[in-house]
Amino acid sequence: MAEEISSFWGHISALRRTLIQIFAIIAAGALISLLFYQEVFALVAYPLQNSIFRNSTLESHEIKYERIYNSSSQTQFYTLPPSANAAMKLSEGVSEIEPHLYAIPSKGSLEIEHSLPHSLVVLGPLDGMFASFKISFWIGLVGASPFWMLCLLKFISPALHPREKRLILPFLTLSLVFLSLGFFFAYCITIPLANAYLMAFNKGIGVNLWTLSNYVDYTVTLLLANALAFESFVILAFLVHFGVLNADLMKQKRRHMIVAAFIIGALLTPPDILTQFLLAVPLICLYECAILYARLRAGRVHLFGH
Repeated sequence: MAEEISSFWGHISALRRTLIQIFAIIAAGALISLLFYQEVFALVAYPLQNSIFRNSTLESHEIKYERIYNSSSQTQFYTLPPSANAAMKLSEGVSEIEPHLYAIPSKGSLEIEHSLPHSLVVLGPLDGMFASFKISFWIGLVGASPFWMLCLLKFISPALHPREKRLILPFLTLSLVFLSLGFFFAYCITIPLANAYLMAFNKGIGVNLWTLSNYVDYTVTLLLANALAFESFVILAFLVHFGVLNADLMKQKRRHMIVAAFIIGALLTPPDILTQFLLAVPLICLYECAILYARLRAGRVHLFGH
């Protein structure tokens, strides 16, 4: 009895050490990400600024006109900001001294044109900081996953059979590969397409001024949703490998899976049809790949007898 109690508290102590190691690894990853928050936000905003699906010959830009008026009694000098395209209309007496520098006499004015890029708006003094902490946490969690998963597998490996231990490395490698594929698919296809669709939809309603906080939440949701969708193939493959699922059973449940894919797409993505469809299609394709693996697995077992 005493040995069992001692063994129990030994496992609790080992679990505590493992959890501390995992939290430390995630925190270190988040801190490293936070040190490069500007580069991280540039990477997050890239699909918004540069869509690979944008028409190369016809582009749409929202324009803002601004009127600069000199209400003083003396001539004032004004330099065009970087966002200004040109000075469109000059009142009498306004002269361009040098490129982008204008002398505006008393009661004079000029009008300038600005292109409104698809930039993100920070509405509060702490919005940028909170968004930085949020995205740094997710990068720390996902980016450091190979390291904390090794700590977790090291903890549970004594309870595994030798045959199961041999599958740890393939499972970990396959998980990371498909996790990365999910992120890549979301970053290069789902998010740019969703941005273009939502921007066009919103344009008929109002001005597209997306807040940094909302865009970070929206982007992280799509990245994680696609990563989980691709990760589902790994789970299905291992269920097939251990004989829990077979090709016949999966074919019988195909229609249910298609419905479930669209339900999952609706639950894990913003409430628009395009992003739901873009998540459901990879789920369905990966399910078909799992059926194919089940057939190949069954053929191998039939051929070799194991």
